[in-house]
Amino acid sequence: MKLYPNPANATTTVSYNLKTSGNVELIIFNHNGQTVSKINRYLIETGIHRIELQVNGLPSGIYLIQIKTDDGGSAIAKLLISR
Repeated sequence: MKLYPNPANATTTVSYNLKTSGNVELIIFNHNGQTVSKINRYLIETGIHRIELQVNGLPSGIYLIQIKTDDGGSAIAKLLISR
């Protein structure tokens, strides 16, 4: 998984590669481990995909972005929001 731009201001793009088709859940956690946003995408085919996240509603700080798949796969990346 890749995030760009990172640091972000208003938006960031999450790029990820699925090895098997299925459902994808993207979760944003703040520095306290609290979920601040969750996106579900259904029946995603294998291959490279992108999600543009609007982060202008989140305060400046460090966040973790996690992608989870039906088959138990998971990836985590750190995002810095700077204004």
